[in-house]
Amino acid sequence: MNLKKSAKTKSGKTATQPIRKTPRVSRKLNRPHRPGSSQRSDLPELKKLSRSALLALIADLQKTVHTQDHLLSQAEALGNLGTWEYDPSTDSLTYSRSLAELIGFPSDPQPFPMSALDSVIGPGAATRVRDDLSEVLKAAQHRVSQSTCELASRNSQTHRTAYVPLLDESGVAVRLLGVTQDITQSKAIDQELRRVSHRILTLRNEEQRRMARELHETASQTLAALKLTLGKATRALLPVEGEAAQCIASALGLVDDALREVRSVSALLHPPMLEEVGFAAALHAYARTVSDRSGIRIATHIPESLIQMSAEVEIALFRVVQESLTNIHRHAHANSCLIHIAQVGEIVTLKVEDDGIGIPNLNGNGSSHFPAGIGISGMRERITQLDGTFRISSVPRKGTTVHVQLPVRLRETAAIC
Repeated sequence: MNLKKSAKTKSGKTATQPIRKTPRVSRKLNRPHRPGSSQRSDLPELKKLSRSALLALIADLQKTVHTQDHLLSQAEALGNLGTWEYDPSTDSLTYSRSLAELIGFPSDPQPFPMSALDSVIGPGAATRVRDDLSEVLKAAQHRVSQSTCELASRNSQTHRTAYVPLLDESGVAVRLLGVTQDITQSKAIDQELRRVSHRILTLRNEEQRRMARELHETASQTLAALKLTLGKATRALLPVEGEAAQCIASALGLVDDALREVRSVSALLHPPMLEEVGFAAALHAYARTVSDRSGIRIATHIPESLIQMSAEVEIALFRVVQESLTNIHRHAHANSCLIHIAQVGEIVTLKVEDDGIGIPNLNGNGSSHFPAGIGISGMRERITQLDGTFRISSVPRKGTTVHVQLPVRLRETAAIC
């Protein structure tokens, strides 16, 4: 049907024009969809398009997961570690390929029953792992533990394991995630470093002993002979008067001062009384000597039941007391000081307390992280080398305390020279 519409021209005549029709397809697309309309014929194409997009998305996600899994495996291999998950409801483990290679778990089947753990890491280590799992589940708090395993597939290994509980809405641990790292090699390196450090400390002590002996046998003897010679010269020149007498008296005084300094340096290099009378008596004698020279009241509390300590530990404790008393005399303006030694099991503790002015620049709550002199750094280094702890606490205008803890005897690994 040819539809037309009328329109008036400028001359007043009427003209007819064809009416433009919108294509049916366009009207269909612009028309709102009504149930039961013919637009249902387009749905298969849309479904086909959606299915293709979904499959592409799934493939992309699989590729991403595979890439991330590969990167995680590489990271685990570099860190010599593996990850795992424990399900208490089935008492079983699922784990990464790296952990299977690290410890010797079977790659299949998973999950792995905890009842078979003894056959992989040994009964002792398996018991410790079960105890750790039970304690972490009960406390619902993470923890880190270390154990040595006798692996069925190879030699013993030392592992460090971190346990992380997964909690439900009520705060109850329902699963555990963990990371286990093989630290056998790092432990061996640490033991070797400790052995070398102990050897260096031993050599330093031997060198200091040698230097102290040489000072005593050479410089001290020479100064003593010089003093005798000056005395003999004075008697030969009698009567000595005026400026000559003053020079001789000054020379004798300088010789006495030099003798005292040499003896002090020799004693600092190696306290001979440790070998002659023992640790407790040497400490008492040294405290009395410092007290007499400085005027500071020094009390010593050393238990009679103190067991025999290794020579390195005795020297280290004596050095700390020496340096502490020197600092108190020079800087603390203290009236009294207490040296207290105690022993609990295989650990010996030392405290040197004074009532001086304290250390005003001490950071935090008595921490030892502050600019320290060579003496304090030397004390800390010596104690650290012997697997001990060194700390200084201070309260301004109330005093300072040096805290030391050391094993009574060195570990066997550290005692190898």
